[in-house]
This record gives sequence, C-alpha cells and structure tokens, in this order.
Amino acid sequence: MAYESITIGTEQEIKEVYLFLVNEDGSPAELDQDSKAIASIWEGEEKLADVTADTRITIPGFGTCFQLELATTPAGNHEADRWRKRKEAIKLFVREFVPMQKQTKNPADADLTVAGKHYIAGEFSTEVQGERLETYKIKGKPGDRRKFYFFRNEYHSVIRCANQMTIGIGRDDLTGEFLQKALWDRRKWDMPWMKDLSEELADPLGAVNPTAEQKFMYSYVGSIFDWSVKLYVRQHPNHTHFTDFDRNHAEEKNMWGVLPRSPVYKLVDYLKINEKSVFNFLKSRKFNDGNSPEKMAENQIYSELSEEFWNLYDSGDGFTADSLLRAGVISNTGNQYLFEFRTVRTKIENIYEDSSQYIYRG
Repeated sequence: MAYESITIGTEQEIKEVYLFLVNEDGSPAELDQDSKAIASIWEGEEKLADVTADTRITIPGFGTCFQLELATTPAGNHEADRWRKRKEAIKLFVREFVPMQKQTKNPADADLTVAGKHYIAGEFSTEVQGERLETYKIKGKPGDRRKFYFFRNEYHSVIRCANQMTIGIGRDDLTGEFLQKALWDRRKWDMPWMKDLSEELADPLGAVNPTAEQKFMYSYVGSIFDWSVKLYVRQHPNHTHFTDFDRNHAEEKNMWGVLPRSPVYKLVDYLKINEKSVFNFLKSRKFNDGNSPEKMAENQIYSELSEEFWNLYDSGDGFTADSLLRAGVISNTGNQYLFEFRTVRTKIENIYEDSSQYIYRG
C-alpha cells in the first residue's frame, strides 16, 4: 500500500520472553533481514503484524537465542479501527503462545517434537477469535523448515515490552515547518543530534539568501553528519582516521533517540530545494575549530567521512552514502520520509495525542 500522508508502525520487544530457533538439521539459525520473520498475523486479507526474531543474545543456562519482537504493519495515524485490530492481534498472540511460567530446561536439550510447544515455522498456522468476533489467522512462512520454541527466562504477571515507533510523513506534509513543529520544537532528551546550524549559511559575498526550507535542510544534514562523527569517536576513541564500520546495533541506534531512516536525497526531493546551494556549504564546513590533538582528530575523521559521503552521493549512490552515517537506512519508502522513535513519545503535536492507541500494554 502506498501512503501519501502520516502513518505509524510499531515494534514491541517482549521482555523476558525469548525465541529459540534452529535449522532443520538442529544447527543454530543465522538471520538476515529477509529471515527475521517467522510468522505473521492476519485479519482477512490484511497483514497486521509480523512475529520476528530480533537481537541475538546468550542466556546463561539456556544458550543462544533471540529477542522476540512483534512488529505491526503501517497504518494511518487516525485509523482507529485498524489500530484496534493490530493491538488485539498482538494481545491474542501473547495470550496464546507466550509462556507465563519461567522455564528451567534449556530448549536446546528439549524434544523438538513436543506438541503445543515446538513448531516448524512453515507449518505454524492457527486461528483465534477477537472480542468483536473477528478471526485472526497466525501463520508461518511457507517452506520455512526452521524449528522454534518460545520460552520465558523470568516470571512477571504482566508482559513487559520495549517499544519503538516508526512515523512515516507523506510528501504533502513533509515541510520544514511541519517537521520543526512535530519533531524538533518540543524535543528534549530524545533528539540530541538535531541543532540549528543555519547561521553557517551566511555568505560574505551575499550570493545566497537561504529560504526557510534551505536553512532546515542544512541544519538537518549537518546535524546528522556531526552526530555520526561524535558516535564514531565515542566508540573508537583512539582512531585518528575514519574507517567504515557496522553501526547496526541497538546501542548506537538508541544514541540517536529519534533515528532518521530515509536517505538525505529523498528529503532534498520532497522539500523541492536547490540542493547545490545548500550542499556546497555542507561540503566545505568544518567539524570544529579546536587545535587540540583530540579536536584535530575529530576534524580529520569528519573530513574523511564527508569526502566519502559526497563522492558516493555525487556518483548517484545516495543510499550507500547515507549508510555511512547511521544504521537502518531504508530507500524504498514510497512517498514518505521515515523517523524511528527509539523511545515512544506520549504525544507528538500534529501527529497524535496519546501513544497508547498504538501500543499494546500487557
């Protein structure tokens, strides 16, 4: 479905409940982006949520397993009935399949043929009925021969979740003014990276009289660059040169607070700005004016990261360029620009009044 306006999608990591997942031959399963989902939840022809294996972890006495995550498909921010069904689908899945008592036996040692506890992903299929008599179907991916088992490492009477939310903003709403009001004007601790850098656009020759959109674009991209360098330096304190590295882990993602997931070049297109006049300034800027060894190293890393980014961007590979700066960049987002809230805000002006309408609470 192509969305033109504002949509929301949620990801809920079920705490204390884990997923033991093995290949058909019993060897531990490896995951990539295409194999994370082991099942999905449907109502009629609409997929409401995916049941996914997320972060790989090791539990003492249990071995290697995965965090269980339930990810809803996007729906409009004002589509109350579609969100009621998504929350109910997650609630029913948890009720039917998530164990409530702590397990003490390592699932690696368990009999994977025990009925009602262990499943083959491609054969996983059941129907459950909701409060309004809608029928929800939970089914695995056809042909998937992996075996899985949900188990609980701790006992709590209420299911606890770690929640993230991805907001998609359609082209018609995606203006600098809208983003400023919805995302940045009321930011507190959850957007440490966004700064107003528009004063850097001052041109002593008077050649540039930046519009509000150009000022926003400059601040936005410059802030992403600066925060990317800060995170790099924080994780590689002894480096004096930039080296591409894997940013795709929860610790770094959480440091963004709100993670911009769409490539910069899409925002350029949506805001309909003259990108050259803005990007020429971005290419020539410095990270800081310090002369200490630490500051000089930061400037060097910024310079090298920036050069690699702009070389890729100018060659037409904007997606790879953006992936140097942060994890989770998505290129195929239709007519939307995506922001992932690593911690869900209770309220966002112009988007929603209460996040509880989208989040399942155990």
